[in-house]
Amino acid sequence: FNLSYLQLRQGRFEEGWASLEARDGYRQLQALLPFPRWQGEALQGKHILIGIEAGHGDMIHFCRYASLLRDRGAARIGILCHPALAPLLATHAALDVIAPIDAVLPDTGWDYWVPPMSLPFHCQTRLDSIPARLPYLHALPQRIACWQSRIPQQGLRVGLVWRGNPRHENDADRSLPSLATFAALGEIAGVHFVSLQKGPGEEDALLTSTGLPLVPLGHTIKDFADTAAIVAQLDLVISVDSAVAHLAGALNTPCWIMLPAYKTDWRWLTERCDSPWYPDSVRLYRQKQPGNWREMVNRIRDDLSCLAALPARALPDRP
Repeated sequence: FNLSYLQLRQGRFEEGWASLEARDGYRQLQALLPFPRWQGEALQGKHILIGIEAGHGDMIHFCRYASLLRDRGAARIGILCHPALAPLLATHAALDVIAPIDAVLPDTGWDYWVPPMSLPFHCQTRLDSIPARLPYLHALPQRIACWQSRIPQQGLRVGLVWRGNPRHENDADRSLPSLATFAALGEIAGVHFVSLQKGPGEEDALLTSTGLPLVPLGHTIKDFADTAAIVAQLDLVISVDSAVAHLAGALNTPCWIMLPAYKTDWRWLTERCDSPWYPDSVRLYRQKQPGNWREMVNRIRDDLSCLAALPARALPDRP
């Protein structure tokens, strides 16, 4: 399992996906599902259920594979998910059944089930065949309408996320100490920031000492469909390696992701400043020294200043 992370980070996908099959975190779920685990068999006319595995960001990242299962002939595709993801995942065109894990388990009517992180292995994903048809998730129009009046209507609109899930094994390295780490961005004229931070850290956005022109929305966000509706109305998201970063990528909204030097997640490979998982929408910023976020924020400030100076017509269309 540990070897798989090294191989995947190096882009050695054929070896990495095979090594990743050594994990066993899905065993408890497997015991509850009375139908076989998919091992790459033909899917023409079959019903297949994608299981739940790892965190919100992982589910957003791997649900893209539902389209590949449809391409293989699957007649019905379902997914188990965290409750906060259910309304968002319902916008995926290839998913027929959305089953929040806190509801009744859909344990009948399926031919196979598959852990989401096994899908790249069975679909033989390589660096040159990553499924990246974007966007594959969408903001709901009624949710967009609900949030529109709370989002700045002028200037460059930028969403901020500074902390990930504190239960993540590398959260101490991947999360910023506080919102104040972004203080240098407040020097840029014409930029309006929106807090997308939910859970730990969201209270930072309610402070008046940050020096940022910030609209605090995190404390009123109910689920990822709300977050998607906000993100869809922004010009850019700046985020640590979090579920919101994956959401922005899946929506094809420009996103600048801040990566730690230590134990960088395998998805972002090494040295690259782009991502083949989210081509054209994601830009990667990497720490040059472990723990030194200030130097990175200064680079982001310079790039954001250039973006803010562009005429409005050079920015993507917004709802």
